[in-house]
Formats: sequence, structure tokens, C-alpha cells
Amino acid sequence: MVFRRAPVFWLGFVLTWLAGCGRHECEDGQERCQGRERMRCYETGCHDPSCAFDRESSWSTEETCRDACVNPYGYQAICAASDTPDPICAGRNNTGYCDGDTAVHCFGGFATSRTSCAEAHAYCVFDSVRVPFCALGRQTEPTCSAAGGETATVCNDATVVTCRHGYATAVEDCASACVSPAPGDAFCAASSEADPRCEVDDGSGLNPSFCTSERQFGECDHGFLRLAAPCSPNDARCSQNDAGASCSVFMASDAGADRSTP
Repeated sequence: MVFRRAPVFWLGFVLTWLAGCGRHECEDGQERCQGRERMRCYETGCHDPSCAFDRESSWSTEETCRDACVNPYGYQAICAASDTPDPICAGRNNTGYCDGDTAVHCFGGFATSRTSCAEAHAYCVFDSVRVPFCALGRQTEPTCSAAGGETATVCNDATVVTCRHGYATAVEDCASACVSPAPGDAFCAASSEADPRCEVDDGSGLNPSFCTSERQFGECDHGFLRLAAPCSPNDARCSQNDAGASCSVFMASDAGADRSTP
């Protein structure tokens, strides 16, 4: 009776040994800091035939933090501005505060980033959920307030204004005109009027680009000519098909072949 049960005993022993032979450094999904490296544990199948019944796990570097890596809750490693907790960040998860005109973002009691608005001649302000960001003024911009929404681009005469929660965060002066074919979507165009060349011939949609001349192409956006640019290099020629325009260089030695340029 003992002899007949021996194979069963040894089979169980072998299976137990095979099941435990993989390399287990960590639990799948676990995170940690190693110096400034933010690491995460990944589980994979064992690549050794001797442990076909097992799975391996190992650490992988997700990113190297610029200043510091911290793990405030023991399960989520994050990059921070310092490895020392910021007392003002206590209780401000995913929000932050303005340190003068420096926008400080917080998580887990640490400052995760510090952005100097003053370096860009801007000011630190808050959105509706107390997340700080840099704006061009301390007060909301009327043009932006009328646009509504969290983010938008709007026209102020011939200037494109980028808005966030009613504040202006950037401006772009247009050489010709600012157009807004849809609410909250504005950009600089060659003219305030739509360009008929931007319309596809069969009326099925809008052409992304077309040749304005032999050596120049234009890019369309919502029916407007947004950009007219010369072909590069200088010997390139503009050609057009159903997909739009492209600049190509004719290679005489290639018997008709061309070299397209971006």
C-alpha cells in the first residue's frame, strides 16, 4: 500500500517545486520609489520551461523624476517637487495653492509641482475646484467668460485668446484675421472670409490643403485658409490630388520618380 501511494506523493512534491520556482520580486501593480526612479511591479509568465506552472514578477522603472519620488500612501509612487512633505498641501489632494505667483499642485501632502507664473509675466489664479494655474491677469477676461466651458479659444478682433475657466492664459496676434468657425474654436487665418479652394470639388467635405502656386501650398481648416507656406527645399514643386497638396522634388536620374517633402 505504501509503495502504491509513493508516485502520488512524489508527483505532488514535483508540482509544488515547479509552482514555486519562478522569480517573485513584488506583487503585480505594486509601486515604489528607488531614489528618483518611480517603479511599478509587473507580473509575467515564467520564461523557463522548468517553471511552466508559475508566473514571475519584477520591478520596472516607469520614469525618473526630476526632483524627487515619494510614496505617500505606500501603494502609489509619484514625482514631487521635494521629498519633504509640504504642510500647506495637507488635505489638498489634486488641488493646490498659490505661493505668491507660483502655482503649487498637491497630492498626498506633497507638492508635486511648482510653476513660476512670474517668469512668463503671468499671475497665479484658481479654477472652480481650487486648482491653481497661470493666467495673464488676476481678473477674468470678459471675452473668455462669454465663451463658457473650461477651455476655449476665442477671437478678440485680430487676436486669438486662449481661455481657461474664464481667464486668458495666452494670446496670439494674427497677421491677417482671427476666425471662429465654431464656438470655443478660434485660430488665425489668411482672411476673415472662407476660401472656396478649401472646399472639396464633389462637396463631400473640406480639402486639407491645396496648391496656391507652383512653389507654395495652403492648409485649410473648416473652410478657411489657415496657412500659406513655401515648399521646401527651394527646388520642390507643389502638386495636388484627391488627398490634398504636397511638395515634391523631381529627380531626373530617377526617370520620373519624385521625392516628397513634408
